[in-house]
Amino acid sequence: EISNSPLQSLTLLNDGVFFEAAQALGGIIARQNEADEIRAPALFRRCLTRPPDTQERAMIVAFYRSQKQRFAAQELDAGVVAGASEGDLIERAAWTTVARALLNLDEAITKN
Repeated sequence: EISNSPLQSLTLLNDGVFFEAAQALGGIIARQNEADEIRAPALFRRCLTRPPDTQERAMIVAFYRSQKQRFAAQELDAGVVAGASEGDLIERAAWTTVARALLNLDEAITKN
């Protein structure tokens, strides 16, 4: 049974535990010295325990690049999103937003 209410989505996006988990995942992926097309499936696999298909990989890479542009243009505050840590702030922030999106997918949510 697939279900994802707006209230559940808001909780998952804004809960401190999920936010910190996304920051940690974003930092790990940002530190990898690989192409975006390699890092995207690595993050996807960490969140969903399966590799993405071709379309999913393309969507993740496109979302990452759009978020990176937004942080570079200072539309969003990279410091708030990425948190305090080492490495490229914009990279960490962009990968953190991708991680937040992946962690909020119905497939990633454990249900009892």
